[in-house]
Amino acid sequence: MTTRPVRITARQSVYLAKTVDITEQDYETYLSICENCRDVDEQDQRLGEIAARYNMNLFEHIQHSDALEDIIFERV
Repeated sequence: MTTRPVRITARQSVYLAKTVDITEQDYETYLSICENCRDVDEQDQRLGEIAARYNMNLFEHIQHSDALEDIIFERV
């Protein structure tokens, strides 16, 4: 399965960032969510669900995406 390095940044009171290899499918899903999801709360929840699939230690709390202000994925 093809992966790509992506930096995932979650902002709460401070920025937390980690670079992980995510699957092409998850990256495409991320792009689709950003382009098609008009509800900000739903978008944050769906992005949190993707980010929670990856072992990032810093992001163990990410499953509670309602506590996060922003979740940003960017290619490295």
